[in-house]
Amino acid sequence: MNVQFSPSTSARPCLLALSIAVTILAPANLQAADPVPATEDLFLNQVPPVLSATRLQQPLAEAPASITVIDRKMIDASGAVDIPDLFRLVPGMQVAHISGNRTAISYHGLGEAYARRMQVLVDGRSVYSPFFGGVDWADLPLAIEDIDRIEVIRGPNGPAYGANSFLAVINIITRHPAQDQGADIKITRGSRGTEKLFARVGASSGDFTYRASVGYREDQGFSAYRDAKKVPLATFRGEQRLNGRDTLDIQFGYAGGTFEDGISGSLTDPARDRYTVSHYQQLRWRRTLNPTDEVSLNYYHNYYRSTDNYVYSTLSVSEGFHTDRHNLEFQHNFQAATDKRVVWGAETRLDRVRGQTWFGTGDWIETKLYRLFGNLEWRYRPEWILNAGLMYEYNSITQGDFSPRLALNHHVAPGHTIRASATRAYRTPSTLEHRPDFALRFPNGSVVNQFFLARNPLLPEQMTAYEIGYFGEFPGAHLIVDAKIFREEVRRYITDTRYLPTADVYQYFVNDGATDSNGAEIQLRWRPWPRTQLIYSHGYAHQRGAAVSESDPTASQSTTGFTPVHTRSLLAIQELPSNFNVSAAYYKLSNFRFGGGDPTGDFNTLDMRVAWKWRRGGGTRGEIALIGQHLTGDYFTFEREAPFDKRFFLNLSLGFR
Repeated sequence: MNVQFSPSTSARPCLLALSIAVTILAPANLQAADPVPATEDLFLNQVPPVLSATRLQQPLAEAPASITVIDRKMIDASGAVDIPDLFRLVPGMQVAHISGNRTAISYHGLGEAYARRMQVLVDGRSVYSPFFGGVDWADLPLAIEDIDRIEVIRGPNGPAYGANSFLAVINIITRHPAQDQGADIKITRGSRGTEKLFARVGASSGDFTYRASVGYREDQGFSAYRDAKKVPLATFRGEQRLNGRDTLDIQFGYAGGTFEDGISGSLTDPARDRYTVSHYQQLRWRRTLNPTDEVSLNYYHNYYRSTDNYVYSTLSVSEGFHTDRHNLEFQHNFQAATDKRVVWGAETRLDRVRGQTWFGTGDWIETKLYRLFGNLEWRYRPEWILNAGLMYEYNSITQGDFSPRLALNHHVAPGHTIRASATRAYRTPSTLEHRPDFALRFPNGSVVNQFFLARNPLLPEQMTAYEIGYFGEFPGAHLIVDAKIFREEVRRYITDTRYLPTADVYQYFVNDGATDSNGAEIQLRWRPWPRTQLIYSHGYAHQRGAAVSESDPTASQSTTGFTPVHTRSLLAIQELPSNFNVSAAYYKLSNFRFGGGDPTGDFNTLDMRVAWKWRRGGGTRGEIALIGQHLTGDYFTFEREAPFDKRFFLNLSLGFR
């Protein structure tokens, strides 16, 4: 497919041309898609149970937290080429592209280039980096095509997932191998030299079912930077049914990236290539004790290595680092009584980080963690549900903390629920915050230039959150409403500032900030007609706070501008005759500064997708889709010099069953 798209191309002629072409070329023997029935069951099936809030499967109306579910249909309709862009659909969430190969995500502001305040899980495996405290999305061993759904807990969830489940929790759930039997191929080409290849095969042999995927991505990033990337990946997931009670889930994956970095002609940040290796292994054993009770044991290992070498003046510098994590978790779900369900468990983790330039030593720096958690769901009357959760966590950086939650859900009428909750959560400093010693050194170890150095022990950041929510189902109108008002109080906010002695100047981290946020959010899912779906979200946040100035430790800076007052999104999905479907995603944000970035000003952007599906006898099927992104014009989310322009992509998918 030798197709090129120019950023200046108008979207409307492209979309119209694709529609006309596939209509004319459509073979007469292709089978039509199954009709969409206009039934109430179809509407009710839009409300799936969720797993992430308490580790118990619950309907959204009975969960103790606000949750956004991004399902497979939304993933496809959004036109997102990269996983982080999906989170623009979440009310109150900001997605900032620091460069073409680094993306940061935050909820209710307080974001920065490494986005340290959110927990991210993939099938229960934390991908939160022990080095810098965020997620390196660009070389995560995960293909967007393998995602089944994403559950986003909008707010702290320390009682279920511990420290670092601070602003929000993203739980990415991949497709079960049984969903992908056969073979799938997808090719994407488009603007900024984007090429994506994806292939997947799934099969079963006796009691073993598996899925294997491979992918490759390359693009040129932003025109203003040296930030091109080339990333191959491979993942495997298999399930072995040992007997009628026991199953074994096996997963492993690999990604190895080449990333452009630095500035051409710069002496202090020279142009170079950075190389990464990321891989994981996961083994989960489950035993069903009876229809309501289950025990599980989950072990995973994450490994990451970054190689980043260059010459600074006459010094050879290596900014590379390694991270290594081993995690073991036990969990027991059981029905304690007819009106009570309980989940409890224990977890232990060993994180190791190594980086000579970053820490002044080539030795591994270890952090140990131990957790004990539990949640009680008590339906003490048919219309009243109490959720009480507690996590005790001990780590070798900040010692021990308790994270409690108490939530009460009241079904005021069939299909209408009011929820009130209070939660406390903590964020443990990352290794880079805890003990940095980032400096350029002569070969004998003496310091040439000190950039970061630890000065005082850090305490964990603390959040106390209060929430009143409403969840309503209106089957007659085919409408679902999820709304909340909230207050979030952050204390011991960690930021960096400059040490100003007469002889040396360097940065260090300090607990010297506090913020208060008040606001409201609403999500609407509306199916006005059987083939039409609208998903709307709106977040309002009023945040006030202050932290120490980055340039002067005796002064403070306001954090108010770090949070946009309004975030809006609208995803419209329309299924058309002859197997066509059209979708559009509109996003609008008010002015904010993502961490230390430039003020964005109010901006909006529009993405569109037109797709045509076909199916032949014998199980062969396919789809061709044209995607246009940022059709309303240029905008930026971090630095003014790196705007997004119009981009176009063409997808071709084939499946064989």
